[in-house]
Amino acid sequence: MGTRVDGWPSSGGTALRSSIPTQTPNPLPTIPLHRSVNLIFIVLFAFVAKCITVVFLILANYHCVISEYIGKICMTTCLNLIEEFLFLNRFPLSNYTFGTKDAQSERDHSVQARFQRMREEYEKVGMRRSVDAVLIVHEHSLPHILLLQIGTTFFKLPGGELEVGEEETDGMRRLLDLTLGRSDGVKNEWKIEDEVGNWWRPNFDPPRYPYIPAHVTKPKEHTKLLLVQMPEKAMFAVPKNYKLVAAPLFELYDNAAAYGPLIASLPMALSRFNFIYNGVI
Repeated sequence: MGTRVDGWPSSGGTALRSSIPTQTPNPLPTIPLHRSVNLIFIVLFAFVAKCITVVFLILANYHCVISEYIGKICMTTCLNLIEEFLFLNRFPLSNYTFGTKDAQSERDHSVQARFQRMREEYEKVGMRRSVDAVLIVHEHSLPHILLLQIGTTFFKLPGGELEVGEEETDGMRRLLDLTLGRSDGVKNEWKIEDEVGNWWRPNFDPPRYPYIPAHVTKPKEHTKLLLVQMPEKAMFAVPKNYKLVAAPLFELYDNAAAYGPLIASLPMALSRFNFIYNGVI
């Protein structure tokens, strides 16, 4: 693959590759439980819209064209909303082009310095809030998660710390633009779809857990995992000191030794979603 002078791959190129056998999609998807309440409201809205249409037909008598048109709009809107809640679109890895940009230095030069800063900030503003993005692409209908690799053995999700008082969705978009945003100023669209999980750091040290331990009353950091949909096609710029890798779910599953417990838990956390690959469920 060729690379231009400015660090971008040649047209149609991508820095990521995967060769995974084709996987047959699940023909009978299930409804995620966490969306059931919203789905009930949508179905109720569809029923009300149909009732309104019937009333219009009765009142309009022979002039029912407008009523039918209104009814079709309502039903189409409901069907689109239902599809959006039931299924999540994901696009192939080949749709994306990954270039490079200037290296981004870490705020802390060592693990010890990081937790010392966390301790100092905790005394001023309280618990640290962080967000991590779960970005999914697919190869041969098999989902891959985009990870940032630092060195040879450390992997992390794109994300970082929220500012004091910053909304989670706003902070997530800011951090994604900072990490993967293009250097030419063109903005990418990041759609925050859902919450995948919550992890807590009970002390000023590395261990994190997907729950607050019983003996902990004041956790030191709360990390929220957000499922983020990327545009159908886009160009991204990766800092030179990072390497962006696409890891298939089967490689991450139960592999905390290589990726850490948080990333290794993602295949199970994502199993409740129904993904669409190339328009096929």
